[in-house]
Amino acid sequence: MSTRWFVNGHEIEEWAGQTSVQAGDNKPPKERGKPESPWCGRKDLRSKHSCAYTVVVSDSTGFIRDPAYRENALTSTITWTFGRKHAH
Repeated sequence: MSTRWFVNGHEIEEWAGQTSVQAGDNKPPKERGKPESPWCGRKDLRSKHSCAYTVVVSDSTGFIRDPAYRENALTSTITWTFGRKHAH
């Protein structure tokens, strides 16, 4: 199985293969020499108002040779959007 996580459309490589993540958690420290990863934690919601977390899970079994079949039949994508409430 292959599991990939995205925050606002940007892949978070550190989460690859994880079956769950802590959405809205504190931003991880920036690694030296690497660009800052996209993030959406509690503090970010003050300016962004909402964030989308997406997980893509696919069966990476080697005997499936047709990439279209793998993409359509053996891959699932779920997106959660969360944000802060607006006072009306």
